[in-house]
This record gives sequence, structure tokens and C-alpha cells, in this order.
Amino acid sequence: MDLYTSIPMTQHVYSDLQRNVPHPPVMTGSSLPMTFYHKFCDGKPLAAGISIITISLIQIALGIQAFVNLVFFSVSLLTFILFWGPVFYIVTASLMISGKRKPSVCLVTSSMILNIISSVISFVGLSLAAADIYIVTERCFESFHRFDSNCSGF
Repeated sequence: MDLYTSIPMTQHVYSDLQRNVPHPPVMTGSSLPMTFYHKFCDGKPLAAGISIITISLIQIALGIQAFVNLVFFSVSLLTFILFWGPVFYIVTASLMISGKRKPSVCLVTSSMILNIISSVISFVGLSLAAADIYIVTERCFESFHRFDSNCSGF
């Protein structure tokens, strides 16, 4: 018996299937429609939030280490992005986790907005890190030609 011949697909069977499909319930008030919440949960906000918080704490520790062992002029340390950037990421991740645990329109929307702002902050931090690398390599190149040992930290 073939799979296609065993189930007759008539108009009645198709309409019966359509009638018996339960629609997801829609929450009212300040709550989210379930389909929007399911799309939010498809991104796994709990796991992403925990990993973002962990990485941000590591970034803060590395920022403290870079501040203590200041060898070269650093644009990143001058702007303190190594400290306020991860704090902003922690706030964003906390909203992601709370949006997963207690779904509401305000939490999920603010979480998405802060994720967009966090990506802009990440781009700014990447640009500042590129400027730091340029400054350090130029300085090391100059020290190399003068036979100094100032580049031991790089």
C-alpha cells in the first residue's frame, strides 16, 4: 500500500483538517500574542542572555587588567568602552532573560531595541579596538627601527 494512495485527499478531508487545527491563544492587555512570543523564544533568549552576561564579566575583567597594565596609549581605555560597554550588555541580557521568564510586550520590545543598540555599541568598540591596534603597531614599528624594547607588551 502506497502512502499517497492510502490517504484520499478530497476536499472534505482537507477542510476537516483545517477545522481541527487549534489556533494559538492570544493574550490580551499588556501581554504578548503567543506567536510573537514563540518567535522571540526561537532565538533562545535564556541561553543567549547567560552567555552574554558571562562574556561581559570576562570583558570587564580584561578591561581592568588592561587599565592596570597600561603600556601604550589606548583609545579604548580613554573612552572607557571596556567598562560601560559590558555593563550595557549585561542590562540587555537581563532584559532578554526576564522577557523569557515573564513575557510582556514591554520586556520583549525593550529587549529587542537594546539588542540593536548593543550591536551599535559593539561596532563602536570594534572600531576603537582597530584604532588601538593601529596605534600599537605604528609605535612598535617605530621602536623596532630605533632598536628599543618598548614593544614587549604587544
